[in-house]
Amino acid sequence: MADQRGAFGVGLAQLEQAEALTRREGDRQRLASVLNNQAILNPRLGEYDRALELYRQSLEISETLGNQAGTAT
Repeated sequence: MADQRGAFGVGLAQLEQAEALTRREGDRQRLASVLNNQAILNPRLGEYDRALELYRQSLEISETLGNQAGTAT
């Protein structure tokens, strides 16, 4: 279990780097995807509130862009 948590932590760190890059580039569609992927990993590290916050940010961006694939129906 500790190895798995470590792998999730590494993955999350990489996604945080991707988030910074996509924010800098202004790629909102990719940002929504990156935030969603971060939200998927956070609960595995016990960060449930952070996951919810990231899901909400991702959804807001997807709705703004009219991206139906990024929103629940």
